[in-house]
Amino acid sequence: MNALSNWLLSVQRAKILHTGDESECRPDYLNLINCLPQAVFQIETTGAWVFLSEGWQRLTGFSVQESLGTDFRKYFHPQDIEVCSEYLARVRAGEGDPGALRLRCLIDGHGLIWVEMRARSIVADNATAVVGTLTDVTERVREDEALQASHRALSNLIDGLPGMAYRGRNNQDWTMEYVSAGSRELTGYAPADIIDSRHLSYGSLIHPDDRERVWNEVQAALREERRFELVYRIRTADGSEKWAWERGSGIFSSSGELLALEGFIIDVTQSKRDEQRLRDQLLYDLVTGLRTSDLFIDHINHALKKAKLNDGYAFALLLLDLDRTHGPLNRFGAKFVDRAAFQISRLLKDGIEPAPVISRLKDERFGILLEHVNDIREVINVARSIQDSLRAPLQIDDSEVYVTASIGIALSASGYERSEDMLQDAELALGRARALGGGRYEVFDLQINAKVAALSQMEDELQVVLERNELCLYWQPTISLQNGRVGGLEARLVWSHPRRGNMFSDQFIALVENTQLTIRLWEWMFAAVCAQIESWQRFSWKEDVTVYLQVPGEALLDEDFIARLEERLDKTGPASCGFAFCISEDFIARNPTMARERLEYLRARNLRFVLDAFGSSTASLAVVQDMPIDMIRLDGATILAGQKQANFIAALVAFAHALHMKVIVDGIETEQQLSLIRELGCDYAQGNGIAAPVAVANLPYETLLGESGAPR
Repeated sequence: MNALSNWLLSVQRAKILHTGDESECRPDYLNLINCLPQAVFQIETTGAWVFLSEGWQRLTGFSVQESLGTDFRKYFHPQDIEVCSEYLARVRAGEGDPGALRLRCLIDGHGLIWVEMRARSIVADNATAVVGTLTDVTERVREDEALQASHRALSNLIDGLPGMAYRGRNNQDWTMEYVSAGSRELTGYAPADIIDSRHLSYGSLIHPDDRERVWNEVQAALREERRFELVYRIRTADGSEKWAWERGSGIFSSSGELLALEGFIIDVTQSKRDEQRLRDQLLYDLVTGLRTSDLFIDHINHALKKAKLNDGYAFALLLLDLDRTHGPLNRFGAKFVDRAAFQISRLLKDGIEPAPVISRLKDERFGILLEHVNDIREVINVARSIQDSLRAPLQIDDSEVYVTASIGIALSASGYERSEDMLQDAELALGRARALGGGRYEVFDLQINAKVAALSQMEDELQVVLERNELCLYWQPTISLQNGRVGGLEARLVWSHPRRGNMFSDQFIALVENTQLTIRLWEWMFAAVCAQIESWQRFSWKEDVTVYLQVPGEALLDEDFIARLEERLDKTGPASCGFAFCISEDFIARNPTMARERLEYLRARNLRFVLDAFGSSTASLAVVQDMPIDMIRLDGATILAGQKQANFIAALVAFAHALHMKVIVDGIETEQQLSLIRELGCDYAQGNGIAAPVAVANLPYETLLGESGAPR
C-alpha cells in the first residue's frame, strides 16, 4: 500500500490524474495498477472520484470514464454511506491506522457485493486527498456469516440444554472460564456472575457438607485421567437447595499438563425426590404420611423388648376401623377412602397427647401405639377422645360425610412375646366392637373371648332360624286415652323355639344387638308386616289405625338398607294405614345430625316416627325439638315412682304437645297406671294390662274394620 501511495503521489504531482493524459505516466506502473484484482481509487475532498483503475470496472461493472468525477456515495448501499464517510474523514484527519472497512458496493445491474476498503491520506498541491483500494470480499463475508451462524446455532444448542456446560480451572473455588446460559436456570445466577468469579465462585455454591467430597472425587479422577461423575447439593440465588449431577473430565496438553476442566451439570432434584419417595413408600403411606404396617410392626416389637427388660414399662395397641363406609364409597368412589384417611390421620396426630406412634395399616384401618401407659383409664380416655372427634363430619368435596369408628385394644400387660399375638388379640377386640354395631371400643381379655364364642353360637342358631322360617309376628294394640278405641298395632317379633316355646325379641335380640344379624331379622319382620298389610287392605281398614315397628338405629345409617326399605315401600304402598317407626333415643343422642337427615328423608315417604324410651338417654330437649318426631313413648314403669316423677312426666307431656307431638305410654299393667297417665294428659297407652301381644288370628277385628269388613 505504501509503494502504491507513493506512486500515486508522483502521478498526482505530474498532473496526470487531473489531465487524464497518460502519456506522461510511466507505463509500467499504470499497467501494473490496472492488472491488480483490486480497484485503486483516489477521492477528492469533495467526495468525487479523481482516479479509478480498470479493476473498478471489473469489480462493479461501471465504466471508469463514466464514474470519474462523480460522487462516491452513489456507488454504496445507503445504509453504509454514513459509516463510509466517517471512515474517510478519519483517514483525512490522519488519526492513526484506520484499518479496513467492510461495506456493500452497488454493481451495474442493480446487484450488491461486499468490498473491503483500505485507504490513507496524501497531500498534493497543498490539498489532502484519499487514496486506497477496494477488494471483493463477498465470498469471505459469506463464509464468515456461515461460520457465525454455525457458532450461533452451537451456542443456542448449548444454551438450550437443560443444564450448564462449563470450562474451568482446577482450584478450590472452581473458577469458571466459561459457563453456558443454563447457569441461570441451574443456579439462579447469570453466566457473567460466575465467569472468573466476578460476583461469586461456583465453589461457594456447593453445599458446605459436600465440598470436601466433591474436591476429593475430582482430584482422584484427574490423577487417573478418567471422567468423574458427582451428585451433590448446591445453594441457589433464592436460597433454595438443589441436587446437581455433574460429569466432567480434565483437558491435558501433549506433555500431560492439566489445562482446564470441562463438563456438564444438570439439576436432578426431582429425581432425588422421586428416589426418596420410592423409599418412603416402603415406610410411610403416601396419602397420610403415617407409617406403613412393616414399620409399625417394628415399633411394636421394639416396645415388646422394652417391656420385657423393664417391668415398669407398659404400652397399649389400638386398632381403629371405619364403620359403614359402603354408602360413601358408592357416592364418592375410591377417592373417599384416601380423603377420609387423610382427614382422620390429622385428627389422630393432632388429638392425642403425648404423640403416639400411628400407622395406616390398610385403607380404612389405623394402628395406634400408646407408650408409657400407667393405667387402663388413660387408654380408654384416648379411645373415647378419638370417637368423640369423629362425631364431626368429614368434608368430601362439597359434602359432609358422617362416619364412626370401632376400636380394639390390646394391653402389653398380657405378657405378649410376639407382635403377631398382640395384633391378633387387638383384632378380636376390634371384631367385637364392630359386631356390637360400631362406634365403640372394646378391650381384649379372656371374658371377651367367652362372649365372642357365645355371640358366634347365637348368630349361628339365629341363622338357622331364618332359614327354617321359625319366626312369626305378634301384634299388640295401642288404645286412645280419649275414646278407648284401638289407635294402632305394634308388630312384635317372636321366635318359635322348638324347646323353649315362643320367645319375644326382647329375650334374644340383645345378644346380637347392633350386628348385621339384627338388620337381617328386622328386614324379615318388615317384609312380614308389609305382607300382612297387603292382606288387610282387602278389607275396610280404619284410616286412623297406625302400624308401629321398632327399627334399629344402625339400620338407618346403612345406605343399602335405606334403598331396600324404599323398594319395599314402593311395592307395598299401604293406602289405608300408616307406618310409624320407633327409634331409640340413644341412637339420636349418638348421631344427631345423621339421624335428622335420615328421618327427614324418610318422612317424605309418609312415614311417621316415634322417639322410643324417651328420657332414658342423654338426648337434650333442644336436639329432640329439631327432629321430625311425631310421637314420644314413655316407659310406664316410671309412672308410679312418686309425685316428683309424675310432675316430670306432666312436664314432658306439655313439652311434647307444644311441639305437636303425641305421647304414648308403654308397659301399662294396672288400672291405676292407666288412670294416672290419663290424668297427666297422655294420648295413647299400651301394655299387657290393656292388651297382650297376640297372633294375627286373635286380633279384635271388630274394632279395626268397618261394617263391611270381615277377616279371611
